[in-house]
Amino acid sequence: MKKILPLILVVAVMVSCKQKTSNDQEKTETTSEQHEEHNSVNSELQLNSGAKWKADSGTRAHVSELKSIVDGYEKSGSKDFAPLATRLQESLNSLIDDCKMTGPDHDALHKWLEPLLEKVKELKDDSPANGYSLVKDISEHLDVFQNYFE
Repeated sequence: MKKILPLILVVAVMVSCKQKTSNDQEKTETTSEQHEEHNSVNSELQLNSGAKWKADSGTRAHVSELKSIVDGYEKSGSKDFAPLATRLQESLNSLIDDCKMTGPDHDALHKWLEPLLEKVKELKDDSPANGYSLVKDISEHLDVFQNYFE
């Protein structure tokens, strides 16, 4: 089950990035297979030949919103992770729905986004004992965006 969920997330993210054609299902299956092969070869995010990847303004705005949500939560001192996880997931859904990026920059974004999706999912399902650690990991992961994207 744990291996199926990431695959489902990958397919959902790719489908919702407005790369639809007249034969959506065939394209999605092919894209998903190619994405899996690409991830198995090199799933670690790297710079674009030493330069940052190009992120569109909408993506940057959504990442900024995610960072604001986490920063606000950390300042609040709250011990309830469920509302944070819900807000983060909603914001991630908006980022995915609004995604217009294509090509290698889009692929690099997926390499950054997929671990974040997993961390938010884990936060939804986790106990408060591990929740603080996950919030810190999510915050650090959001900070990494600036290192790889402009």
